[in-house]
Amino acid sequence: MGIKKNKKDKSSKKKEETQATTTPQTSKYLSVEELIAIDKKINAVISKFDYEKVQKAMTTLDWVWVNPRPEEGATVPTIERMKANSRYLLSRAAITPERVWSTGGFIAERYEDGELSLTFYVAQAFSHNE
Repeated sequence: MGIKKNKKDKSSKKKEETQATTTPQTSKYLSVEELIAIDKKINAVISKFDYEKVQKAMTTLDWVWVNPRPEEGATVPTIERMKANSRYLLSRAAITPERVWSTGGFIAERYEDGELSLTFYVAQAFSHNE
């Protein structure tokens, strides 16, 4: 997650220090401190997550993702790619009004207290009528 600084004249230097970036979905500015705190949470989740276990499950289930380069076909994603995908989902969940983001079996969620979680779902069922 990059930090964009506003380029303003000297009179808005104080504003520049506290308003580092905005999210596309809101006009709320996030301070550099808030962005650093979010990045620390994301790094903590990624460092605790067992990507090797997920990769083993995906291999066993022949669960593949389409590659960015079509000539490579669909493959079980690398751990690096899973981490990049997780970082994207967690950052979206952290800074957008939508608190849950998911793709490829991964679900990132922001709780009311601002904490983040990452889950890999293999199966799920609901009780509601179809």
